[in-house]
Amino acid sequence: MNISKPEATLISRPGETLYISGSDAADFLHAQLSSSVHELPPGRWQWSAWLNAQGRVRALLQLGHGPDGHYHALLRGGSAERLGRALQLFVMRARVVIQASLRRYTLDAALPEGQLETPSDGLVFGMGTHSWRLAAQSTSLTPSDDIGQRARREEIRRGWPRIPDNFLDRLLPPALGLEHLSAVRFDKGCFPGQEVAARLHFQGGHKYGLARLRMANPVRPGQTLEVPHTYPLKILDRVTSERGFEVLAVVHQSLDPSVLTAGIELLERFTP
Repeated sequence: MNISKPEATLISRPGETLYISGSDAADFLHAQLSSSVHELPPGRWQWSAWLNAQGRVRALLQLGHGPDGHYHALLRGGSAERLGRALQLFVMRARVVIQASLRRYTLDAALPEGQLETPSDGLVFGMGTHSWRLAAQSTSLTPSDDIGQRARREEIRRGWPRIPDNFLDRLLPPALGLEHLSAVRFDKGCFPGQEVAARLHFQGGHKYGLARLRMANPVRPGQTLEVPHTYPLKILDRVTSERGFEVLAVVHQSLDPSVLTAGIELLERFTP
């Protein structure tokens, strides 16, 4: 079901974006990120991630390929400025320019999932039931507290995470459902953290994954929630729903729904 376009629904948090240009941009991103950037056609976006040497996720991205051949990355958590500075250390002699910017989030009409549009006033990422339009920040606009609850709820139900700042560089790819997102490829050659990610994929051993829960009481993204008789839950995102709150969280694979306390219900696990 498509989400109707609201009247100027502005998002109170800024959109953290990177613009990556230059004749070596595609090769640079393909070598650094977990997705197959070489297979991304112009006018499309894909899920991708940047891992550290230990395989932990430094950034989760919606990476778009513009019609001009350059790339646009919308961060799902973290600072674009910090990420740009960190990536710049690996540019060396490559012909690559990385520019960070804050953009204004607006919930817009539905576009097919994976479609990228680059109008003169910004970027539009198609999400299927809705789209996110990102325009230049303007001090003349006052963002409201309406963060597009129905759109965010749809993203949580599809297992599309955002990473709170305090969980960056701490979670491994299976915990965030990177294979469920098709954000990691093991046939593309080496990238930072590839050895760890591949070992977890082919040999297993990681005991955490992505799940959707319903909770009666509010929690906040970035919270580690202690639950009796099981491992703590790491809260990634949450929105209000008809029966309390829908939550996207990292949970231990041994989580038994029968031991959850009153007010917490396991709805779905996201698997590859």
